[in-house]
Amino acid sequence: SMFGLFELQPPQFLVQKATGLSSKAGYLGLFFLGAMVGVIAAPCLAPVVVVVLAFAGSSGDPLTGWWLFFALGAGLGLPYIVLGMFSNLLTRLPKSGTWMVWVKRVFGVALIAVALWITHTLWLRSTPTRIDGIAWQSYSPALLAQAAAEKRPVLIDFYADWCIPCKEMDKKTYPNQQVIEKSRRFLMLKADLTHTSLPEVKQLAMQSQIFGVPTTVFIGADGRERADLRQVGFVSSEELLKAMNEARQPTPTNVAPTSSTPNVPAK
Repeated sequence: SMFGLFELQPPQFLVQKATGLSSKAGYLGLFFLGAMVGVIAAPCLAPVVVVVLAFAGSSGDPLTGWWLFFALGAGLGLPYIVLGMFSNLLTRLPKSGTWMVWVKRVFGVALIAVALWITHTLWLRSTPTRIDGIAWQSYSPALLAQAAAEKRPVLIDFYADWCIPCKEMDKKTYPNQQVIEKSRRFLMLKADLTHTSLPEVKQLAMQSQIFGVPTTVFIGADGRERADLRQVGFVSSEELLKAMNEARQPTPTNVAPTSSTPNVPAK
């Protein structure tokens, strides 16, 4: 479509009807027209909203979440408010012409490049077996109980097949030789949150307080989560090594025990 191969447009009679409604229906009609635009734009905004939700959830501060979404809404709506208040600005906008066709083609090239990058990244699919020397096992409560009995620290990697940062960690972080050597002193578990609609996955995410993937959880030799070491998002090999070293130390007395230690298997 960006290169002119095809073009999808709504039927002309719907466009004319919408235009008539916007000029006659008053504020209520304009509200519903705006709501329709919101539904149409939802697929484009969904990735941004998910990132903001994950960041707000990981911060644990409701006020931060409120300000983030306020800023997002203001950023989306402010240009329309300005244009509505100063409609004469529309006359100063550049006139359409051949240059717009070239702009569309440039964006087409950019979209193809992004699609190729995502396809290449998705080939690095995470598997709960071995990744460059790390002996991963699928998450299970039985393995957690066994690790606690053996007083062995645990690292849990909450991931999803559709998570790009998860693939980046599998490519850049876990293949690090020092990380591989350090992992042999841990029980290395992968918890698959790909199918978010499954009840057991929902329960695991809720009980473990997982608001976004990847999330890296450390459980000390005493069987308690080291909440101070929890990592959300991409983690470099240097950061992971530092957290792994601290996880093998006795739990500090000023770190409160957490109730979010996973105890439901993810399938």
